[in-house]
Amino acid sequence: MAARHRKGGTAERFFWATGLLLSNESSNCFVLKSCYLMFICIAIGHSFRLDLGAHSQLRVAMRPCCSDSTLNDQVFTLPSVRALKFCCISTSLLCVVLLLITFLRRDLAGHRYFKVAYLNPWTESRTVITSQPSLPRILPLDVPCPVPPSSDSVGAITVSLEPPSWDSLLIKYVESESNRSLANLVTPLVPSSTVAVTRTSSDSGIVYSLGVWSPIECSPKQTVAVILPYRARDEHLRIFLNHMHGFFRHQRLRYTIFVIEQLGTTHFNRAALFNIGFLESTRVAHFDCFIFHDVDLLPQDDRIPYQCGKQPIHLSVAVDKFGYRLLYEQLFGGAVAFSREQFVRVRGFSNVYFGWGGEDDDMFGRVRHAGYYIFRHSNQVSRYTMIKHSSEKLNEKNEARYGLLKEASKRFANDGYPESLYTVVSAGPRYGGLVYWVSIHLAEEKIRQKYHLKR
Repeated sequence: MAARHRKGGTAERFFWATGLLLSNESSNCFVLKSCYLMFICIAIGHSFRLDLGAHSQLRVAMRPCCSDSTLNDQVFTLPSVRALKFCCISTSLLCVVLLLITFLRRDLAGHRYFKVAYLNPWTESRTVITSQPSLPRILPLDVPCPVPPSSDSVGAITVSLEPPSWDSLLIKYVESESNRSLANLVTPLVPSSTVAVTRTSSDSGIVYSLGVWSPIECSPKQTVAVILPYRARDEHLRIFLNHMHGFFRHQRLRYTIFVIEQLGTTHFNRAALFNIGFLESTRVAHFDCFIFHDVDLLPQDDRIPYQCGKQPIHLSVAVDKFGYRLLYEQLFGGAVAFSREQFVRVRGFSNVYFGWGGEDDDMFGRVRHAGYYIFRHSNQVSRYTMIKHSSEKLNEKNEARYGLLKEASKRFANDGYPESLYTVVSAGPRYGGLVYWVSIHLAEEKIRQKYHLKR
């Protein structure tokens, strides 16, 4: 009679396995889901064998205390085992089919199957450039802008790698009829006074003016500074601006694209240019969010929110050059987003990485040292195209990067954006405000001497 108290029947096993499948957050892969379904079927079959064995044991246990006629009467008052088995198997198979259909429908509606569409920046979001040398202030609007992904998001978008001319960019984004009709409507910003910037005496004659793009039909929650390190990439820059201005306007961002150009024959220092971009942006306006972006990366999906969050964000998770996969968990380069507070807390990028490589891994260590975690969107959404380019002079692989990374934590307190050493040659809006251009000379020798860097 102990068989009556056996725990875990067929129904319990089935619902337990189904609940495990539905609650498992890691079962995003369709193959993994199929494996789970097979596991459910095996569990059901195994439980039926146990139930049949228990039924036989029950009949044997009842024989000593009951006559055959009484036992047969007791058994035939219940539905036959064969009928119960057929009913349970049919119900289980139906549930499995319904689950399979649900997963198929969800995957077909997923990111991989979104129709590729073009973005029209003027029908999606009308914008206007502002250019004021005075100290402006924010004009409040009652309607907040939606945060992507929103109802306007279309999913995967076309990425054109055909470099446009500067004239066509001006016609498309600056000298359009929509912009001319909105010439007197501006949304100026408050200049920042929170971060001190030390500049050389040769910079005192520079006149700064704003070049901030903003939607007029709603009020964005954040003001975004997009910072590009640059040297002799004119073709890539034109492709980037052609793609990104439409992208930003479709997302209804208030933004400025900063081009930080390294002049001279010093070795290229991408991280130092990011620090300089952060410092120089404080001369222009009070930005809430900073996107540190390579000029050769273009987003393939308009649902990637170019905004900052509670943690630093790695935007370029899946790049076509690397098979749309994250190369390693500590990767934190390409396109990343920091709020002002986050960037100040990690003290910005390191200034010691001349040439290619090392600065992204250094920044990952700074983020973790400051107590932050890296946030990434789904790799089915955060997909990027990398523009092909050849190797560059004065930007060869930094052979000393591994040694610098080993000692990186010792420099966190005295190597960051406050320690930037540079001289501004020129700064201001260019090409009708499409970019805010800052040309600088980087003090490579002083940096090498300060941190005892070998060539």
